[in-house]
Amino acid sequence: MSKTLEDKVKDLELRVQKLESIFNQTKNPAVSRKLSIAEFLQTKSPKNHVETIIHLAYFLEKNRDRKFFTSKDIDSCYSEARISKPKNITDLIGQATRRGLVMISDNSPESQKSWALTMSGLKFVESHENKEGRK
Repeated sequence: MSKTLEDKVKDLELRVQKLESIFNQTKNPAVSRKLSIAEFLQTKSPKNHVETIIHLAYFLEKNRDRKFFTSKDIDSCYSEARISKPKNITDLIGQATRRGLVMISDNSPESQKSWALTMSGLKFVESHENKEGRK
């Protein structure tokens, strides 16, 4: 059975659309690349380890769909971002808890203690100035 000219044109149009889609995806690979922790921290300027931990927790929630975090998660984030780790992450998370930026989470399926950002913690990161002074 031979295809009509109209069917052949439709087939060609579909093939061209697929090729254009592939071309557009490979043309600018940075568009499809996810933001790294280091890049995220560079857009902000946390002043100390407590603020850095709040930013890391925010990154985990917004970019990795983690509604809670453990001290081990934060430790891993420091490693991934290639920044020096504090000596006692749990103590710093406790300081953030006392400031009302995080709260103890009972949603963790792990046996480890976990925390979640509070609304104040979310707002803190979202309103935090970057290095150039812009919000």
